[in-house]
This record gives sequence, C-alpha cells and structure tokens, in this order.
Amino acid sequence: MAHLVSGPRMYFVLAIIFVAPIVLAYAAFVRWLDRYEPEPLWALSAAFVWGGTGAIAGSVVVTVVADAVLQAASGVGAAGLEATSATLVAPLVEESWKGLGVVGLFVVGHLILRELDGPLDGVIYGGMIGLGFTLTEDVLYVGQAGSTEGAAGFAALVVVRTILGGLGHCLYTSLTGLGFGAATRARSRAVQLLLPVAGFGAAVLLHTVHNGLATAAGPLGVLVAIPLTWIEVAAWLALVAVLVLGDREVVRRQLRGELGGLVRDEAELARLCTVVTRSVRLLAVWRKEGFGAYRRARRRDHALVELALVKERIARGSASRRLERAERARRDELSGLGAAGT
Repeated sequence: MAHLVSGPRMYFVLAIIFVAPIVLAYAAFVRWLDRYEPEPLWALSAAFVWGGTGAIAGSVVVTVVADAVLQAASGVGAAGLEATSATLVAPLVEESWKGLGVVGLFVVGHLILRELDGPLDGVIYGGMIGLGFTLTEDVLYVGQAGSTEGAAGFAALVVVRTILGGLGHCLYTSLTGLGFGAATRARSRAVQLLLPVAGFGAAVLLHTVHNGLATAAGPLGVLVAIPLTWIEVAAWLALVAVLVLGDREVVRRQLRGELGGLVRDEAELARLCTVVTRSVRLLAVWRKEGFGAYRRARRRDHALVELALVKERIARGSASRRLERAERARRDELSGLGAAGT
C-alpha cells in the first residue's frame, strides 16, 4: 500500500463508484448479522471510519519507515523489498493499527458505555473496522491499476480484490474483536488477558498466509488465496451463527422468569427468540398501525433482549451497581411502554 503512486484521477473516481457500493453492502450484511442486540449505528460508523482513515494512515506511515529500515539493513532490491514488506511487514502493521480501533471501542464500548459485552459484539466491531480499511485500500489499489494498466487492469482488480476478496480484512480484524469480546465473558484474569492476544495473533497469521500466497507464488498463489479466503469466511459465518444461537439461548433462558409479567406468554417468548418471526410481526405492526407504533414495538423487543443480556451478566457473577441500574432502567422502560399500550 505504501508503494502506490499517483495517476489519472478518472480511475480513482471510478474506483469509488465501483468499490464503495460493494463494500457498503458487505457492511450492511455484517450489521444484519447482529440480530438480537444491534450495536448503535454511531459506534459502528466510528469503527468503519477508523478503519478507512486512521488505520490506513497509520499503516502507510509505519510501513514506509519499516521498509526504509529493512532496505538499509538488508540491501534487498525493490522487488525483494516489496515481497518481504507485503508478506511480513504489512500484516503485522495493518492488524496493529486496525486493532487499535478495537482497543478504543473496548475501552469506550465495554468499560464506559457497556455496549461491547460479548464475542459477537467484538466480531461485528472488528468486521466494521476491517471493511472501512478495505474501502480505502481497494479504492487506492483499483484506481492505481486503472492508471497503469487501463480498463482491463481496473476491472480485473475490482473482481479479484473487492468482489472475491472483499471480506478478507473484515475476517482478520473480526478475530481481534472476537478476542476482546470473549474476554468480557471470561472470569479468570489470565484468560481475559490471553484472549485478545490470541485473537490478534490469529488475525496476523491469516493475513500473513494470504499475503504470502498472493506475493510469493504470483498468479497461482492468487488462485489459491481467493478460495482459501472464502473457506475462512465460511468458517467465520459458522462461528457467527453459533454466537447468534448462543444469544438466542440467553434470551430464552433469562426471559422465561418474566413470563406472565413483562413477557405475556410462551408465544411472545418464542417470537422474541426467532428473528424472522419477530421481524415479520414488526412489519405487520408498521403496516397496520403506522411507523410510530412500529418504533415503540421495536423498542420494546430490544429492551426485553437487553434485559435478558443484563440478567445473564449478573448471573455470571458480574453483578455491579452499573448492571443493577441497567436492569432497573430496562424494567422501568418496559413498564412505561406497557403503560403506553405497546
């Protein structure tokens, strides 16, 4: 990335036009995966922006310095330097800068606002940072390809980088996020410290393997790297599915004690635990009673899910005045919505 040079502006404008919708579609998909307790849009946007600005800028500066030091120390030529930098320097530098965004979100989102409170949350935030990085990096690479190789190079790189490999950075940094998110559920201090390190290590390892294949083995390596990335993405989606099912079980278990009270009956509990049924019901409310009723019904569903997750954290031994206040706030909110006829 540090080796990019300027070229005709037209291709960089076209790169934005072609790359941005694809990456934003990936971002919408990642946000959709967080079905039970969607993270605040402002926090997801902050993660995306950090990936596309701060992480990119920091990576470029550090990579340039590291390349200069590496060349001075080893005396390798331009081709050898580029291959070594892409394989060994870039993964560590880029995952470190993207990981700083995860650390910031962990401090603000978990320690202060109590938003990032589980493995799935970490995966979502890390994925958003990775996609922000992808947007800026792909626009630069695709625009440069058009400038130097024309329309054929431009089209080929859109397909290879953005369409086929566009979830790579999302996957890598989501592993760092997974480590931090899982640490919020761990009870042992040693495990809490180990999990983020393990997640970051896995992100760097997968990134290194991908870059090594694409750089060292040439076109054949790319043909191997792309299917490997999609195998990794499939495994990542399976992991997300397991985490979503875990959240569903938490909701079912913790709201069962609210039957006959905040939760009217078994039918409502089953609806809350089934995302498709819940979404269909909310759309029906919107169609029959208007957007205001839809918003209130949606707010009630989210408050019930949030109550379940707070109760789960208390049950796991994380009781604190903050969590007790959060539980009371959710109960008061639900009582108010019930009094309003929601």
